[in-house]
Amino acid sequence: LSGMPKITAKVKGIKVKHYDYSGNVTQTVWSNNPAWITLDMLTNRRYGAGLPLSRIDLRMFVEWAAFCSAKKLTFNGVFDSISNVWDACQIVLRVGHARFTSVGNIYSLTIYRASEPVMMFGSGSIIEGSLQLSWQSLEDRANEFEVEYFDRENDNKPAIVRVVNEKALDRGEPQRVSTIRMVGIDNQAQALHEAYFQKALNEHLIMTGQFEATVESLACGVGDVVLIQHDMPDWGESGRIKPESGRTLINVDRPLEISASPADMSFL
Repeated sequence: LSGMPKITAKVKGIKVKHYDYSGNVTQTVWSNNPAWITLDMLTNRRYGAGLPLSRIDLRMFVEWAAFCSAKKLTFNGVFDSISNVWDACQIVLRVGHARFTSVGNIYSLTIYRASEPVMMFGSGSIIEGSLQLSWQSLEDRANEFEVEYFDRENDNKPAIVRVVNEKALDRGEPQRVSTIRMVGIDNQAQALHEAYFQKALNEHLIMTGQFEATVESLACGVGDVVLIQHDMPDWGESGRIKPESGRTLINVDRPLEISASPADMSFL
């Protein structure tokens, strides 16, 4: 024999700790759940950030783990180049449809999932003149979405799935392709799920806005769903409850027309 031997291997990954809401370790097993992988990267002292559990919002990580299991979001990737913990975590977070948020010095999460509104901002809580709305142009939006991944059914060779916005093409729009490379996705079903997810984000996120609010804004956090009422774009009506209101009678500081339709929302 001459030269160095060539060795190839299939890597399954290391065993990671699973926790409950109280911070107790429930098991230490191999996992492809993005939540437990990210938590291991944050807390491991040898190859991770070495953070103590006191700086981790375990409740959100447990919720994220359940969300990933329900949506069949798995991470099957290898970090084989020099990187830092933050950048490596972003790759796993993207596959698991989540992002880091911070509460003081505590690492928490926002999960991209359907949820109910937690509060409403109205004309009384939004500082006058601060609301700014921006509509995004449809002309520059992608209408075809490609996801690149490594297919485990084909010796982990690169593969691509594509999802097309048929309505946009029917309108005669030129082809505009958005391509993302998803390290950690290794099967066609999950790659297609990601492509449809990107398509939905592209179609429905058509407006952005910003405003300044009073101290009431502390009742919500990053990633929470909120309702907005404002007179400028004529979005509903609102008023502030007067101190003389009671259990059976509510007095507000302005006349309101409240619909009896069950489709409308009323927040007190």
